[in-house]
Amino acid sequence: MPQSTSRGFDAAAPLNTAERIVLLVVVAAAIIATVLSVALGGEPISSLVILDVAITAIFAVFLISPPLAVALLALAMVVAFLSGYDGPAFAALSVATAVVVRMCSMRVIVGFTGLLLVAAAAIAIVRPSKPVEVGVGLLVAVIAGAGGFLLRSARGREQRLAAAAKEQAAVMDQVRRDERLLIADELHDVIAHDLTVIAMQTRVMERQRDPELLAQTQREIGDAARRALRDIRRLIAPGHGEAQPERIDDFETTLAEMETTLRAAGYAPDVTADLSQPLPRLVDAALARVLRESTTNIIKHGRVGPVRIQVGADAQSARLRVSNDYSVPRVRTGLPSGGFGSTRLAERVDVLGGEFIQATEGDAWVVRATLPLA
Repeated sequence: MPQSTSRGFDAAAPLNTAERIVLLVVVAAAIIATVLSVALGGEPISSLVILDVAITAIFAVFLISPPLAVALLALAMVVAFLSGYDGPAFAALSVATAVVVRMCSMRVIVGFTGLLLVAAAAIAIVRPSKPVEVGVGLLVAVIAGAGGFLLRSARGREQRLAAAAKEQAAVMDQVRRDERLLIADELHDVIAHDLTVIAMQTRVMERQRDPELLAQTQREIGDAARRALRDIRRLIAPGHGEAQPERIDDFETTLAEMETTLRAAGYAPDVTADLSQPLPRLVDAALARVLRESTTNIIKHGRVGPVRIQVGADAQSARLRVSNDYSVPRVRTGLPSGGFGSTRLAERVDVLGGEFIQATEGDAWVVRATLPLA
C-alpha cells in the first residue's frame, strides 16, 4: 500500500509488513464480528450499525494517509454526537490513539489529542450521566498511546540499526575499493616496472655477445626479479595498507635507478638535475612515480636512443621533463600498455595542485610534471 506523503515534522517510521497485516486483520475481524452479531441477532441493519462499521473501517485509512484518517474520525465523532452514538465512537477514538501515536507526526498527534479532549468534554457536558464512560475512555487512550509509543520507538530503533548497517556496508565497500586501487597502483608503479625491465633485458641478452655486458644484464634481471617477488610478498601479506612503507624510493634514488635501467636497456640518458633544496615528501614521491612510469613507458614503447631527463625546482614549483627522441627507428617490444599508469599519474599530480602533460613535441615524446611548492 502507498505510504502517506503528508506526514509533517518528526514523522514516524512507516509500518512494517507485520504491523500492516495485524492492523488489517484486527479491522477485518472487528467488522466481521459486528456484521455477524447483527445477523445472528436477527436485528435489521440500522444507521448505527453502518456508522459502527464505518468508524472501524477508518482505521484501515491510516495505511494510506494518517492525517486523512484523523479527519475522518473527527467527522465520524460529529455524526456520532448527532445520532446519539457518541459513547461507542469515543471508545473507538480512544483505541485509535495507539495507531495515531505509532504512525503520525507530532503535528497530527497534537491535533488528535485536541480532538480526543474536545470529544471527552462534549460528552461530559452533553451526557452528564456518563462520567465513568469518559474516564474509562481517557484511561484506554493513555494505555493505547503508551503502546503506540513503544511500537514507534522499536520501529525507529530498527530503522536506525538498518541505516547504520547499510552505512557500515558502504564504508566497507569503499575500504575494499580503496585497497584494490592501492594494490593496482603499486602493481603498476612498482612491480610492472620490474617486469618490464626483465622483459627488455631478456631481449638484450638475446643480442648480447660481450661477456661483461651479458653478466651485467643477468644481474639486472636477477635484481628486478627479486624486487618484484619482494613487493608481491609485501602486497599479499596480512595487514597490507596498514602502516606498510611504500617501496617507491625518494626522487634522487629513483633518478639514479632509472638512469642505470635506461643505460642497461641500450638507451642514452642525459640527466640534468638542479634541486637546490629538499622537496616536500609528497612532491618528492609524486615526481619519483612520474619518472618511474615515464621510464617504463619508454622501455616498452620508445626508441632506443637519447632520453633527456630534466628536473629543477625554485621557491614556487618543482618541474620534471622526460623526453624520448622519435627520430630514432622504434624497436617493437610486444609489451602491453593499458594506459592506467598515465591516468593515475595525472590524477595524483592534480590532487597536489600540479599539472601533468604527456604529448608529442616535434620528434620527441615528452612528459611534463609541475608541482607547486608554495
